[in-house]
Order: sequence, then C-alpha cells, then structure tokens
Amino acid sequence: MNKILTFTFFLVFAIEGYSQSLLGYYDLATLFSENDNNGTSRYTAMSGAFGALGGDVSSLNVNPAGISVMKNSAISVTGSYRDAEVNSRYYNNSIKSQNEYFNLSQAGAIIVFDDINDSEWSRFAIGFNYRIMKDLNNSLFAQGNNYSTNFTEQSSIGKSVSEPYIHPGRQSFTNSYEGEISEITVAFSAVHQSKLHIGLGINFYNLNFFEKSQITTADEYYKGEKKDYLSIAPYKESQTEGNGFSANIGFIYKVNSFFRIGASYQTPTWYSDILESSYSPIYYYEDSYDYSVSDSDSDNKTKYKDYYEDYPYPEEPLDNLYDLRTPGKLTGSAALVFGKLGLISFDYTRRFYREIRLTSNSSVFSENDKTFQKYLRNTSTYNAGTEWRLGRFSLRGGYRYELNFSRTAIESDNLRGYSFGFGYNFGSVKLDFSYTDYRNTSIHDFYPESKSINPAELQNGNKRVFGTLTINL
Repeated sequence: MNKILTFTFFLVFAIEGYSQSLLGYYDLATLFSENDNNGTSRYTAMSGAFGALGGDVSSLNVNPAGISVMKNSAISVTGSYRDAEVNSRYYNNSIKSQNEYFNLSQAGAIIVFDDINDSEWSRFAIGFNYRIMKDLNNSLFAQGNNYSTNFTEQSSIGKSVSEPYIHPGRQSFTNSYEGEISEITVAFSAVHQSKLHIGLGINFYNLNFFEKSQITTADEYYKGEKKDYLSIAPYKESQTEGNGFSANIGFIYKVNSFFRIGASYQTPTWYSDILESSYSPIYYYEDSYDYSVSDSDSDNKTKYKDYYEDYPYPEEPLDNLYDLRTPGKLTGSAALVFGKLGLISFDYTRRFYREIRLTSNSSVFSENDKTFQKYLRNTSTYNAGTEWRLGRFSLRGGYRYELNFSRTAIESDNLRGYSFGFGYNFGSVKLDFSYTDYRNTSIHDFYPESKSINPAELQNGNKRVFGTLTINL
C-alpha cells in the first residue's frame, strides 16, 4: 500500500512538474519558424545579404529574382561543420555542453537561357536548390539545487509528512534534440530590358525532429529519525514529422551601374498533418536509513528498494496530429557594386511571428493562438555583407543582427554575430570557404508551473565552417 501511495504522489508531481520539460507547443512553433541562414560559402560569408545582389545559387532563398543575375549556368555543393555550445547556469552552478555536427548543407543548380527571342526579355533562369534550413541537433545539460521541497504530502516511504524535508537535493536536467528542417526550392526568374529582374519561387519543406528529456531529482531528506533518499528520473521522448510549403516573389532593379535595390516577400509556411508521437516512462529508486541504530550494528543495513514504473506507457506511443503556420517575411535590400572590384550589400527583413497558428481537433491547442498574440512580436533582421576581389582571389565579410521574437526578451537574447570567408576562381571551377559565429542568450524553464523556482539561464553559441565547390557549365 505504501508503494502505491508513494507512486501516486510521485505521479502527480511528474505529470504536473514535468509536462513542459519537453518543448511545449509554443516552443515548437517558434523553433520550427527559425532559419539558420545556411547556404553556399559565398552567401554565408556575407551573412546572407543577397536580396539586391543575386548571382549565387543561395540567393534564391532571399529573393528568387537574383538567379537571373547569373550569366552562366552553374552547380554548387556545400558541406558544413557546426560547433554548438550551450553554457547553462542554474542556481549558481554553471555547466558547458558542446557538440559537433557535419552536414551536406546545400546543393543546387541554376540554368541560364540567354536567347529567348524577345527584345524586351533578355535572359531567363531556372533554379533548383536543396538546403538545411534549420539544423535541430543540439543538447542541453543543467544541474543545481533550487532548495525547493518537491514532496510535501507524502514521503518517499509512504509516511505522512508532518515536517518538511530539510535538505532538498540536487536536480539535473538533460535535453537532447535531433533532426532538421530541409528545404527544396524551385525558382524562375527573367530580366526585362537589362534592368529589372523578377522572380518566383516555390519551397517545399520536410520536418523531422526527435527530442529526449530527463529530469533527475535526488537526495531528499526527511526530518526525523530516518533519512529518506529518493532518486527520480522521469523520462520523455517525442518524434515529430511533417511536410510544408511556401512561396516567394521578388524583384531586383538596377538603378544604374553602381546601385541596385530589391524587395521580396515570402508567404507563411503551411505544415499540414504534423504527426507527434511520444511516450513517458518513469524510473525511480529509493532507500531509507535508520539513524536510531548504531552504524556498527550489523543489522543496520541500508535498505534498497528498486522500482520501475511506467505511466503512461501504452503498447503504441501517444499520437497527436496538428497543422502549423509559421511566419511570412518581407525583405528590402540595397547594394553598391563597384564593377569587378567589390561590393557592399544590405538587407532588412521583417518577420511576422504574430501570424503563427496551430490547428488541431485536440483541446491542447485551444489557447495557443491567445498565447502567441500575448507573448510574440514581429521581428527585424539586419544583414550586411561585403566582397572585394584581388584578381582571382576574393575576400568577404558580413554581420547579422536579429531581434528575438519574445515580448519579454532582453537585449542579449537577440541574435548577433559576424562572418567572413574567401574564395578562389580557377575559371570553370570555384572553391569558397566561410566561417560564421552567431550568439544569443535564452532561458529554459524546467518547472513552468512554479513561480518560486527560477529557470536555467543559457548562453548559446553556434560556430560554423562552410566549404563550397561551384562548377560553371
């Protein structure tokens, strides 16, 4: 009976206190809306500021009109390395988590047709591009003591608690994420009177996300003759899969030989029938020690009780099906081009996070739209890039600043970072390399239902190295 009472109390704690340890739907919706700005090495070295430039396979992700800036057909393939670092701080205890990932982050081609038998339209281009829009692989570990008693009605051995635990123990939290959002784009662009480039793109997305999370609460001590040690390890995992699409349209106008302007709009991305499968086994271990008996007494043995309980753990995972709409965005661009010597480019993007919507027959989603309206804001992103050529050799650099989507965000939560790179043109073959370093801060709330327990403070850093091979056809 004591075991049943113990587990019943723990179960209430586990469901209420742990239900948000995995990312909630608010977090998932915003995570699936993010863009890593991956692309070719030239593109990433200039922080993606290609809205008024074009001339690169990856430019179609910003403005599809840019592919007709290219004068020759080309194929490019990019591999990347990412060093992901998360420094967590939880109740004055700091822990660093670091992981490395390798990806084929981009592969695409542009086919250019110069002669289309029309004096008004001098060039037509078709572009195809695959890229990892969002690399979801990451991990987080936090540990500390919040000095909060988690068990106030039932002790770990089923004894009614008349006095609180005097030594709440250490808590540790592990979250790991795997997966990616990949994007395949088909774009069309044409040039009118050698000045106006217009373009249209259609984007298809594949979402695959797997998350695991575990909280371990240990060393809870009962005030009295007996010492109760309780180690609890509720564990959850969830698999999310879905497909979506969006479209973008844009133009680039060459005001003169030095100055260009551009603008593009990308619709929201619509994901339909996202399937989420999850299950939640619970593990815990306890022992008690009688302090009323001398340690030298051979009968005073530490009593161990090992339990494995699972709730809920059906034969099949719990499934949930829903639709998601992520933000659309509007980009304005300008560029100065100094012939073959170099260029300076700038993009401003407005993302409409307040457009996010979750739709399902489940009651879980009934309040999400109100949550989005209350806590989300539309964001601004600034991308600047430059490139300078010394014969066949090119040097590049860039800067990116992105406002955080949360109304409660502080200045350090905004994403910012720099990029640089170089390339060499062998003629029909080009080799380019780039390095990016983007950082921000955030929080992770392991006990969202509690106003007295602080969240973990996170410092996030992502360093990437890209290498691109381009072959002119």
